Amino acid sequence: MAYFNASTGLLDRTIFSSAAIYDQEIAAIFQSAWLFVGPEDWAAEPGDFYTSSMGETAVILWRAPDRHLRVLVNRCPFGADAITEDVRGKTDVFVCRCHGRAFMDGSGLELEAVPRVASHNGLVFASMQPDGPAFHEILGDFAWYLEMITTRPAGGVEVYGGGPLRWVMRANWKLAAEAFAGDVYRDGTAHKATREALGLGESLTERMGFQAATASGTMVIATDAEHLAALSGPAGDDPRNDMSPLSATLFPNLSFDGRTQTLHVWHPRGPTETEVHTYCLVGRDDPVEVKEKARRRCQHHFGPAGLESEDDEDVWTSITKVSKGVLARGEKLNLQMGLGRERAMNIPGRGADLVSEMNQRAFYGWWDTQMAAPPRAPKPNLMRLGARND
Repeated sequence: MAYFNASTGLLDRTIFSSAAIYDQEIAAIFQSAWLFVGPEDWAAEPGDFYTSSMGETAVILWRAPDRHLRVLVNRCPFGADAITEDVRGKTDVFVCRCHGRAFMDGSGLELEAVPRVASHNGLVFASMQPDGPAFHEILGDFAWYLEMITTRPAGGVEVYGGGPLRWVMRANWKLAAEAFAGDVYRDGTAHKATREALGLGESLTERMGFQAATASGTMVIATDAEHLAALSGPAGDDPRNDMSPLSATLFPNLSFDGRTQTLHVWHPRGPTETEVHTYCLVGRDDPVEVKEKARRRCQHHFGPAGLESEDDEDVWTSITKVSKGVLARGEKLNLQMGLGRERAMNIPGRGADLVSEMNQRAFYGWWDTQMAAPPRAPKPNLMRLGARND
């Protein structure tokens, strides 16, 4: 069954509250896609580990004693409890806190290992599937845009702080991924009072930039009118020098905010609940005082008490709640803004006006395609598979 009609831009509202649809997307998307696990810096030395999740599966990003990067399922295969509750730590041996069994110590006992792990510019991704396209193949043209996030500062980027900001909101995960994919107009609606209170200037207008969509992700980009017009002409020097990323989503659930330099991961916790992890990005070579200022800005805008996150959560929670109603189930959500006005560019992907819903349509088009594909469950005996780097 198709839930999104790309030609009309109409979306079935039940996808935000249906338990059956949620179960399907966990199997069809989160058990198959390449998912962001965490920053490689947090597992830089042998024994370093960081706990994260892939969909609803709790995992551990771990630098093994042989220096290989592994992603392990954070669950004892005997007692089924979590191996560790620590956000970060260092160990050569994981010990089950319930039965005291030791893993990875040469005893022959191993934790379940996610079969494929890939690192890209300091960001670690993993896939539950032992075969299929490698991460760089899935990333495709979006790699061109991701470079603006991960390599622009001198020395590259660093994920700063002892751990991500974590909180749970009563909203469907797709609403957040969609918003950061291309919902620019909430700048002058949901965030209007916040922007005025903080003196952040006028809201964005159409001539301040454009949207770009590729097969694996979308980005909203700020640039001036001169460079905007040049995108439809002959290719010249690298146009990224004149661009500033405003927001982006790498499908399915990794998003970026350019004005606060933050990464957001929308971990599904049920059809109407999402656990949010927010990471602060800084230039690796920035002075400590600059990094601390960035961390405070991140907390001020995002997190459990962040001004922007509270604005967004209020709207997303309302949409999730309303989508449960009988009348809402018979109505479609309209994502037609800018429909038919997409255009080719001399850079990767297709483009649209800054104020458009092309990127939301791209996100739901991708989602709908994944949902229509036959689900691929993880292979049996996953615990005996060693992780390999792609």
